Amino acid sequence: KDENGTVKRLIGTQKDITAQAEREQALHKYLQRSELAIRSANIIQWDYDVVTRKFTRLFIDPTQPDLFIRKPFNFSLHPEDRLVLKHEEDLRAGGKGGSHSLHFRVMMEGDTEYRWVNSFAVPLEQDSTGFVTKLTGLQIDLTPLEKAEESNRMKSAFLANMSHEIRTPLNAIIGFSNILAESDDKEEKEEFVSIINKNSDLLLRLITDILDFSKIEAGILDYSLADASLKDIFHEQYQVHALKMPEKVSLICDFDALPDIIVHTDPKRVTQVISNLIGNAVKFTKEGSIKYGYELVDGQIVFHVTDTGTGIEPEKVGRVFERFAKLNNHAQGTGLGLSICKSIVERLGGQISVSSIVGVGTTFTFTLPYNTQETPKEVDSEMKTVLYKEEVPQSGNGGSTNEGTGKGTGTGTGTVCILIAEDTDSNYDLLNAILSKQYRLVRANDGMEAVLLYDEVKPDLILMDIKMPNLDGLEATKIIRELSATVPIIAQSAFAYEHDVKAAMEAGCNDFIAKPIAQSKLKEVINKWLTTK
Repeated sequence: KDENGTVKRLIGTQKDITAQAEREQALHKYLQRSELAIRSANIIQWDYDVVTRKFTRLFIDPTQPDLFIRKPFNFSLHPEDRLVLKHEEDLRAGGKGGSHSLHFRVMMEGDTEYRWVNSFAVPLEQDSTGFVTKLTGLQIDLTPLEKAEESNRMKSAFLANMSHEIRTPLNAIIGFSNILAESDDKEEKEEFVSIINKNSDLLLRLITDILDFSKIEAGILDYSLADASLKDIFHEQYQVHALKMPEKVSLICDFDALPDIIVHTDPKRVTQVISNLIGNAVKFTKEGSIKYGYELVDGQIVFHVTDTGTGIEPEKVGRVFERFAKLNNHAQGTGLGLSICKSIVERLGGQISVSSIVGVGTTFTFTLPYNTQETPKEVDSEMKTVLYKEEVPQSGNGGSTNEGTGKGTGTGTGTVCILIAEDTDSNYDLLNAILSKQYRLVRANDGMEAVLLYDEVKPDLILMDIKMPNLDGLEATKIIRELSATVPIIAQSAFAYEHDVKAAMEAGCNDFIAKPIAQSKLKEVINKWLTTK
């Protein structure tokens, strides 16, 4: 500088920082990629202040690449899991604990449902005394994995159930077909044919559901749109289902109240949905009525099927339309019917819902768009409000049931008594037809009756169905084994996998017969255990 302070000359140094800049740029790219990978994998990196008990998140602001931002990390714990995290926080507040791995449910900001997560943490900072003051960790969203595992569990349960559901009607079809050839009694033959037809229809519905579901999954279920009269469809469904109603159940449709309309839709699929909903109602309605109908509401058609059945528990209502979901293990069916209905209704532009009260009944409602002018049609004047009750003939050849006791006695004159625990009428009728001429039979409709009747009649042998309401066959066998260690108990079941046989043996059964039951095999096994008794 001169005497006036003016700078006259500069001196300086130069350093090549290219390598440092490249390292910083590479580090920044690495951090960006890591952040992207973490977000893509639904992983959240967080820090935790032990003193303030506050969580924060650290991430890169994409608008300012060189700036790391820390924000509060807010989430809500599931009420059932709050104690899990509080216990961990209390340990930290006391200066205890090292790394951890916790499994719990959280609801993130902006979410409407809880997610299963795993939280991994390690100490980040400590004070001079070794007290952990900060933690850092990762939270991994396990929801996709949980859903995949749940789907696999449901598929496994579905396959096991399918084995049972297919074998049950096959048992009656094969068994009564064999006996039919040996019978000379006309009334007996008619009864056997009726049972065979009923179970053939059931088997056909099962197979149809499976095929339709497979087509829906593959996206190839065919739809064919055409003009159709809804009142005609409802008349046809009444004629189909009225003759199949249980003795104490009435099928009701107020045909006079139905609008006479023609709608452009797929009549085959609409019929399928209505038929499935009525059939589903029959399974859970022992007495009362099943009412069905439709009405025009705000430019759409609203259908309903209402029953006075057992109802659905509140916690299960939301699952009725799930695929593979079967909420009542004692009802026949694949657990696919309602899922198929939902797919069809939504494909036709409508929605389906359910409301239910346990012990009162259930109503299924679905809608379809209505975009065609009303076209009145001639309707049979005799088709008014209909109330139908079928008179069910009494079963013959010793297959009757004493009302109130659940006991059925075969007509055999033999002194050997066999207790048959079987909740399905056609299955018992088959056993009765095979064995009643040689043995005295006593029937229990469920596991609880089997235990009570064993103590009352002291049978020489027990045929124990595994799947029954109130108390299943395995639990009934365990209880009976406390009363007798020697009475032969033969398990009979349409669940015929190796683990099913093993479970029966571990419960105390002496032998196992898989359905469909072969007449010769049944007699052979019974004779074996009565001989060695």
